[in-house]
Amino acid sequence: MTDASNCIRQLNPEKTDLLVPVTGSMFVRGEVEDCENVLIDIGTGYYVEKSLEDALDYFKRKVEFLSTQIEKVQQVGREKSNVRAAIIEVLEGKMQAQAQLQQVAAQQKKPAKA
Repeated sequence: MTDASNCIRQLNPEKTDLLVPVTGSMFVRGEVEDCENVLIDIGTGYYVEKSLEDALDYFKRKVEFLSTQIEKVQQVGREKSNVRAAIIEVLEGKMQAQAQLQQVAAQQKKPAKA
């Protein structure tokens, strides 16, 4: 999103020639016809024509939204990690208790030597 915002800011009505990426390593020469409006991808194959100011505002809002969602997901991840650590601690305690019970039972079964 920030790349798109930077590209919009670099549009210059006096310089209309540009290279258009076709693949990751192939470009073709292109020319911008309208420097006042841009076509932006809003997702799932939908494109919207917006003015430069509206496009910048859209990208700003999108970055803010995504940042908020990332923070929420990170918080949930931390909570789940804490729950996982607590579960592991309880399981390890139960396994140690079980091992001690088995040792005591094994010692009681041994016959006493005279």
